[in-house]
Amino acid sequence: PENIRITNISSTSFSVSYTTKQAVTGVVSFGKDETLGQIVFDDRDQKSGTPNIYQTHHVTIKNLTPSTQYFFSITSGEDSFLNNSVPFEVKTGSIIIQEPPVQQPLSGKIVLPDGGIPSEALVYVTSTNAQQLSTITKDNGSYILPLNSMLNSNLSSYMALSENIHIAMLISTDSLSSTVSLFPTQIDPVPVIILSQNYDFTQESAPF
Repeated sequence: PENIRITNISSTSFSVSYTTKQAVTGVVSFGKDETLGQIVFDDRDQKSGTPNIYQTHHVTIKNLTPSTQYFFSITSGEDSFLNNSVPFEVKTGSIIIQEPPVQQPLSGKIVLPDGGIPSEALVYVTSTNAQQLSTITKDNGSYILPLNSMLNSNLSSYMALSENIHIAMLISTDSLSSTVSLFPTQIDPVPVIILSQNYDFTQESAPF
């Protein structure tokens, strides 16, 4: 596994994403101690219960306990991977009483340089003093992320995105990536992104 990221942390869930050079199955083993013990499939396989092979992997672990330390490892193909010989660690956030803000979702579409559609790509979104959110694109290259679930960096409250705040996006496959900067007024939808090109819509010039 490469480019491992922990995102979408809430009081009851978090996501683990990464890429692999070859298409392989990917699952996350997790638990409240280093013995782990529970297994979760890729988001695309959780309904069927049958793992499939991918090069971009996105696994969401749900129904967790708030304010609790969790440990996990990644099984990629036939091999298990740790973080320098010990399990990865992540702590869930505390319960937030406030209501989520009214906020448009971030949505758009990704295409390849030749105009084709990537079979799979990861989309990451963050902002100043905010946590990182992520999702995986659909078969047609589209994506959607509900930004009203975005928390601040210490996971203590929801983020209220003002009109002039910068939103940063990273879109990646196993071999291509693009960075995007834009304002909250430009997220629904985001202009079409050609993978491998970078965009700064806050400067009204793209791509560069």
